[in-house]
Amino acid sequence: MNIGNIMQISPVKLEDLCQIRRNEECLARESFLEIISFLIVGYFCASTEIRFIIQLKDEISKFMGFSVEKKTQESELWHTMSLDIACSFLPSDCPLLNHILLSYQKHHAPSQTQIPENAALDERTKVIRPLTGIDNSRY
Repeated sequence: MNIGNIMQISPVKLEDLCQIRRNEECLARESFLEIISFLIVGYFCASTEIRFIIQLKDEISKFMGFSVEKKTQESELWHTMSLDIACSFLPSDCPLLNHILLSYQKHHAPSQTQIPENAALDERTKVIRPLTGIDNSRY
């Protein structure tokens, strides 16, 4: 399964996700991973849509209250939440996790930010790296 399989499906109704199931069905591995995958992709899609809105900022700049910096931070927040959940519950070789991680590195990685050379910086950078051994699915 990859992210395209989930992103291009028809909308899911709330009733479909909230079906009354027995506890054994809710705790089954497949059922749990399906719900977690929907949550991960939902957060990732929210981040992606916000990035698309930022790209259209020239066309929508006439609307009051639109801040590119705030929207960029919001996009990164949704993407980070998606990545955090994916790292916690999916195996490290999962294509969905790899896609979200590569996308995060492409769009929000600290190495992508511009550093003003002549100005003082008050920001702290947090480096996320994969761990080895038993915690390899964490970062």
